[in-house]
Amino acid sequence: MVELDNKFHEILYTASGSRELRHVLSDFHHYAQRVRKITLSDKNRAVDSNNEHRKIVEALKQHDAQLAETLANQHIMKTIENMDHYGWDNLLKK
Repeated sequence: MVELDNKFHEILYTASGSRELRHVLSDFHHYAQRVRKITLSDKNRAVDSNNEHRKIVEALKQHDAQLAETLANQHIMKTIENMDHYGWDNLLKK
């Protein structure tokens, strides 16, 4: 599940066409992988995250940028809530 999640985000970053975004995210990659590995270990969160991704993709297919942005922001907020649940100290360990 983590590998699919990583691939989903990589595809979105590439599709953005922003070299700056890809550069920033490559620096952030190892941290993001650790967070995904921990937070997606909860099967319910993994399923919810997958459903959130599907909704974002559907909005993109419909060329509804506003909806895609809203859904992406909701996804980010849910991820932050989940990170709070696991504790930032645990997530920031190397």
